[in-house]
Amino acid sequence: MTDIASEQIPDVISQLVNLIAPTKKDRIGPDTKLVSELGYHSLAMVQMGLTLEDVFEFDGLPQERASALETVQEITDLVRELLDEGEGVLPTVDHLQSIVVPLGGDWPPAS
Repeated sequence: MTDIASEQIPDVISQLVNLIAPTKKDRIGPDTKLVSELGYHSLAMVQMGLTLEDVFEFDGLPQERASALETVQEITDLVRELLDEGEGVLPTVDHLQSIVVPLGGDWPPAS
């Protein structure tokens, strides 16, 4: 079982964001806005938070930080910060696959 490399975190986040997004896009970049561009609402934000906790094995996301997330980059920054603090771990390919497949995705994503 191979761990996802830390350089792949932005790709993991982008794929998860798009899989959960109420409004799908062909391409998601770091500056893509969760609410105005992807249609995120409170339920989708909760699902995103729970998915991040599952993927990276976080005990929980800081509520004040999570509720202020507006872009894909802000999610990536939060995940990296938590990992750097020793909260959670990088997922294995198998673990990530077990999460993205039920959401309609695949890892690695098709180009």
